Amino acid sequence: GVETMPFYFNEYKDHESSQTWQVLRAEFDQMLVNNARSKGATIHTGAQVLDLLSEGDQVTGVKLKLSTQETLDIKARLVVDSSGQTGFIANRFKLKQSDPVLKKGTVWAHFKNARRDEGIDEGATIILQTEGKRSWFWYIPLPDNVVSIGCTGDMAYMFAKDRGNSEEIFFQEVERCVGIKRRLTEAQPVTEFMTTKDFSYFTSQPVGTGWMLAGDALGFIDPVYSSGVFLALKSGELVADAINDAFEAQDFSVEQLSQWCPGYRSGVENFRKLVYAFYTPGFSFGNFLRQYPQFKTNLVDILIGDVFKPEVAEMFTVMQEEIPELAMTPGPQVALKK
Repeated sequence: GVETMPFYFNEYKDHESSQTWQVLRAEFDQMLVNNARSKGATIHTGAQVLDLLSEGDQVTGVKLKLSTQETLDIKARLVVDSSGQTGFIANRFKLKQSDPVLKKGTVWAHFKNARRDEGIDEGATIILQTEGKRSWFWYIPLPDNVVSIGCTGDMAYMFAKDRGNSEEIFFQEVERCVGIKRRLTEAQPVTEFMTTKDFSYFTSQPVGTGWMLAGDALGFIDPVYSSGVFLALKSGELVADAINDAFEAQDFSVEQLSQWCPGYRSGVENFRKLVYAFYTPGFSFGNFLRQYPQFKTNLVDILIGDVFKPEVAEMFTVMQEEIPELAMTPGPQVALKK
């Protein structure tokens, strides 16, 4: 398999934030919960949302089942759905749509004693293509000598009926990727092999009367450029700002609460187009930049998460001459429904 070349954020933007961290989601999420609690939020753990409370078309709160099995109605001026890929509101209102192009599936596990690179690259996230580019691996170092390793490819290929269980599929793909195989020589899995299928989706409406979507409840693209946590946090930040503005203006209309949506959608679509390009057979970012060196800055901007600048999209206008599908990315224009 072909490994990506090292890419160091601080070489392109000399800033105190020009670094990234690999995080264990359970620990990171707990940090967020603890911070919210310290700011005065009431946290119910082990609770399940049973239903939305409403008056006509206006969502007015949620009905919870607590860990004690007691039910509780919580009234709210606004309900923010951060339920992740569960997508409670999106599924309730039939807003969730699968990406018609990215029909992918993933098998992954955590390993101990996997071989790491040296020096600054010891903690680097690595992307490795398998022979024939039917799939690719992520290799993400974590604390305590643990590495997250996953393999992604078309669902029809990854989960064909004759391929066996998830562990067998994983190691079949390892045999097709020299870079991963040598890193796993002395490694042992420390978790079960897990799978996720058809995980690329978007929602047709991010804001409604009395409700808003944030994080993976709003959409998810693909694991290839690790955009998930970044976009989840960014959408949460934008939703929080929109709520503050609504309280200041005493205007909770869909139009007021949706002002952040067009800019956010455009950034998400930049990520989506980059992912489409990654999966396009025969396309090479290296060849593209050799032909159009003026777009190197645009590509770097996307890779470091600076996707919300209008000029970033200019690259895709040229790129779609080679990849016509880029003109048909499915992310909708923001639909406002009262």
